[in-house]
Amino acid sequence: MYLGAAALSVGPSHFFKTRGKPESMEPVTKKPCIDVCEFNKKAICKACGRTRQEKKEWKQLLPEEKQAIWTRILESHGSGKGKNPKALRELYEKAKKKKKKKS
Repeated sequence: MYLGAAALSVGPSHFFKTRGKPESMEPVTKKPCIDVCEFNKKAICKACGRTRQEKKEWKQLLPEEKQAIWTRILESHGSGKGKNPKALRELYEKAKKKKKKKS
């Protein structure tokens, strides 16, 4: 079982700030790819923030591991005001809405 970046210490409550208000995060399993794959020297995608290994193994990860990765990348790559952070946040919100409709 892969526990790489997903094993980062993540507390029980995860928050993603939207317009200054913290919002509790719910597990989302949709991949965070925004189709701008370009890796830096540390093998981390500049657009979505996942490592090459995380991208390759995404389908095999447990929902908790995927959520830990989502939490990390929203904090690191989804917090800016540019085009890529906005696309990443929108993708997360869309996946969350889709999950709520299924419930």
